[in-house]
Amino acid sequence: MTPTSPSEPRKSGNPAKQAEINLTVKQQREQKRQEKLAQYQKDLAKRRRGKVVWWTVGSVAAVAVIAGIVASIVFSPASAPTLARGDGDGSAISGVETFSNTANHVEGAVDYPRARRRAATTTRCG
Repeated sequence: MTPTSPSEPRKSGNPAKQAEINLTVKQQREQKRQEKLAQYQKDLAKRRRGKVVWWTVGSVAAVAVIAGIVASIVFSPASAPTLARGDGDGSAISGVETFSNTANHVEGAVDYPRARRRAATTTRCG
């Protein structure tokens, strides 16, 4: 491109560029302002979409958690039956034998009865 004199307007082979050159300074400022406004509106719409997406995801997650809690309550097995009052040891069941154990500390050797297949051994508690 060759330099032009200040009195002669600039020229461009590109029609879009030539239209930009032909704009006055005031028109160029207005065009820039409109471009910035359009970009701001696009960004604002993008943020709104993002908020909608996150609110939707959060709501679905909350509903899923609540549904899980409700399902665990509804589908939980019934509690085990309780024994009648005063029958906590199961003595009312037929065939149950009750034994009493004594825990006496003794000094010296203790002789425990064992089954016949093993020899009797003596052990010391102490």
